[in-house]
Amino acid sequence: MPGGNLFMTLACGHNGAPRSFDDEYDGGERPPGYIGYKISTAQVAGKRDLSAYAGSHMLAVNCLLAGSTPIHSFESGPKDFPVIKSRNSLVKKHLDREKWDKLKNIKTKTSGFTIWKAIQVSVHFPNQHCGIYAGDWDSYKDFAEVFDPIIQEYHGIKPSAKHTSDMDASKIFGNVGADVPVHSVRIRVGRSIDGFGLSPGITKEQRKGVEALMVKAFSNLTGDLAGTYYPLAGMDERVRQKLVDDHFLFVSGDRNLQVAGMERDWPEGRGIFHNAAKTFLTWVNEEDQLRIISMQMGEMLRLYLKGFQEP
Repeated sequence: MPGGNLFMTLACGHNGAPRSFDDEYDGGERPPGYIGYKISTAQVAGKRDLSAYAGSHMLAVNCLLAGSTPIHSFESGPKDFPVIKSRNSLVKKHLDREKWDKLKNIKTKTSGFTIWKAIQVSVHFPNQHCGIYAGDWDSYKDFAEVFDPIIQEYHGIKPSAKHTSDMDASKIFGNVGADVPVHSVRIRVGRSIDGFGLSPGITKEQRKGVEALMVKAFSNLTGDLAGTYYPLAGMDERVRQKLVDDHFLFVSGDRNLQVAGMERDWPEGRGIFHNAAKTFLTWVNEEDQLRIISMQMGEMLRLYLKGFQEP
């Protein structure tokens, strides 16, 4: 370290991540035993003062002296109640210390998902609204004490509400005025396959299983729906550029998806299918297991919805 005037402050929280001692926890939120201490190694007055200030629940002094602190990952979370950076999120509102202590050690049967993995975006970012993702079907049951009130508040529904679906195309009436013509219509749905984890929790083997299942399904399509599947892994550059030009290709790099665990093992197990006319498209293992898109020129939504429903 070069000579001269130097003052260094290291602020740490109970999970070892750099932070200010005061600005992350609200008054009553600090974990039991949360302490702060200062280590001074000042040698010559006015020349060098290397200081470390830390607030920690289970952070040993020798960790600071060794320059190492425990770091939590997507797979391994803290034992103590984590800092929720998205203070205005529904996670912040509906996940408290009592629920955390009850749920933190639960792993779902389908993909081994945890409540820690579910709330990654609200832990990492300050701007989330919901701030939570389900890793599989089990998540909604195993972590119902958190998911249920969030879903109910977000959608404005009561606990007794039941999901309803009406895909009857004959109920669509009216049209767009002639002075504002519609050039094309796109209908997009997300679908998941039972027995596999959802994107934040799906295992590498499950993701490859979804892809293999869909490749087989695509090969059975005939007539107007027949087409080609393009796996992202090992994709030829000419094919990639053509899919980019057609605005079909999905790419890596979304920070929310990365933090939520959706881009693990990229690009393995992911791909795009489209028919010859490029009116029927399916993304495999992007944000959803399946994102199915029907595109048609013109404005006859009812006709296209009817076609979308047909096997």
